[in-house]
Amino acid sequence: MLNAHHQRLRRAVRNFARFLTVNAAIAICAFDPSHAVAGSGVFYFADAHLQDCSRPAMNAGVSNVCGASITHIEQVSWALGNGLKANQFSELEALYQRWCTGQDRFADGSWKLGSLGRAWQTTFESRARWDADLSSLRAWQSQTSNSQMALLAEMAYWRAYAWHARGQGYARSVLPEGWKLFGTRLQEAMHAAERAFENDAPKCPAVYSQIIDILIDGGAPDEVLKNFYDTHAKGFASYQQLHLSMARHFEPRWGGSVEKYAAFVDQVVELTRETEGTGMYARLYLVVDHPSRIPFEPDRADSKGPTWPRLKKSYEDLLERSPLSDWVREHFLESTCRTENHALYRRLRSEIIAKNYSVYGKHSLEVCDRMHGYLSATN
Repeated sequence: MLNAHHQRLRRAVRNFARFLTVNAAIAICAFDPSHAVAGSGVFYFADAHLQDCSRPAMNAGVSNVCGASITHIEQVSWALGNGLKANQFSELEALYQRWCTGQDRFADGSWKLGSLGRAWQTTFESRARWDADLSSLRAWQSQTSNSQMALLAEMAYWRAYAWHARGQGYARSVLPEGWKLFGTRLQEAMHAAERAFENDAPKCPAVYSQIIDILIDGGAPDEVLKNFYDTHAKGFASYQQLHLSMARHFEPRWGGSVEKYAAFVDQVVELTRETEGTGMYARLYLVVDHPSRIPFEPDRADSKGPTWPRLKKSYEDLLERSPLSDWVREHFLESTCRTENHALYRRLRSEIIAKNYSVYGKHSLEVCDRMHGYLSATN
């Protein structure tokens, strides 16, 4: 049974779903996001190696999620889509339950669970089989009652379908019909979220980060978002995706500011210090490291982005906890390239094989090597 606290949360989710029915266009038009799917690009797959499944009788589609070397979210999405198409509902549910424990991590220390929301969205976006996929989801839910994985997939489905209607342009370019469909489909996503609370509050944090994504998409009031996040942040502090999802709310292009984003980063760093050190500082600033967002610009005196001393310490903390992660090392190298720390750059560069370098940064690897004298030091 739901306690009084979670009953209030459920009512808040229900009330926001109703709010979307008539206010979606008003709420969302207040912002002007330039990207097609909010929150994209916050999952880390550069060097993810998934552990073998504990269950031997896995079919091809889902087994790729469980045992393969995953380097791109599209591969996770492809495997999930195959599992859905082949009605591998029990296998998908088993995957979800295992990843919910937090014991399965990518090489950079991030939860594998954090990939599922975006992977499901990619599945539905790339296939664009909206009617067929919804039928598959309904069949799954009828076969496996109260499946949290099925509800998570449905939330991702409606979110992807909403952005499909809205389109990829600026808010001012969206037609009234697009806004109406956007609001209606986000409302369906919130109805799925409400059903996740029917018997008990979800014990897996993936549902909460997905709800935050939908709330931000729909222009939820600041108080609603903060209350929802604060309620779950401490209980799931080590689940990075919860913080990454909430961070979008504080970005300037979503109605926040550079200062609000910085304050949120500081809050998360303190909350996660026991498990991440200061690692969330690098994770949170990496997802906004773009000229139009909050870039790392150490050569600018007026920069309001991350500072090099704190960013350097953050990457060092991540490497200490995940010494085999190429993802951490490569992003650390890319950030170091923008500084004048030649010795550190050359040390990190010597640990990375050029042909495996996968980070696309401000400068090419060749340019960075020349800037920091790596070629002359090794030739």
